[in-house]
This record gives sequence, C-alpha cells and structure tokens, in this order.
Amino acid sequence: LLPAVRAADPATLVVTDGFSCREQIEQGTGREALHLAEVVQLALHQGQVPSKAPAPPRPAIWPWAAAGVLVLGGIAAVGLRRRA
Repeated sequence: LLPAVRAADPATLVVTDGFSCREQIEQGTGREALHLAEVVQLALHQGQVPSKAPAPPRPAIWPWAAAGVLVLGGIAAVGLRRRA
C-alpha cells in the first residue's frame, strides 16, 4: 500500500477508515489520509470557506464521496442478504 500512496499524484485523496491505517500512511509516506466521513463532509461543503481561515485548494471530491457511499451500501446489502 505505501508504495502506491507514495506514487499517487499529490491531488489524489487517500481514504481509510482505520486509525492505525491513517497513522501508518502518514508516518510512512508523509501523506494525510482522510476518513470517509471527512470526505463526505468536504463534498457537502465544497466551495464554502470557513470564517477563521481560507480553505486550501482541494480536488473535486464529490465523485469519491458518492463512490464511497455506493460501496458501503453494496457491502451492507450483501451482508443483509447473507443473513436472510
């Protein structure tokens, strides 16, 4: 994983849900990994500048947030189907 993160374009979002995974990615690559909830929040507030400081430029993330929601929905659907 770490070589792929190092080779990724700087504008590419690195997303992981695990705390230890986020720490390992940051320590091993210097890149900040985002939690899926942070990606969704960024997508919802894209273009809004907080009052305390200007927002740094970010890539368009709404497609990634939508993809994440679809993936999680698919995983949940498979889990529910297996229980039935």
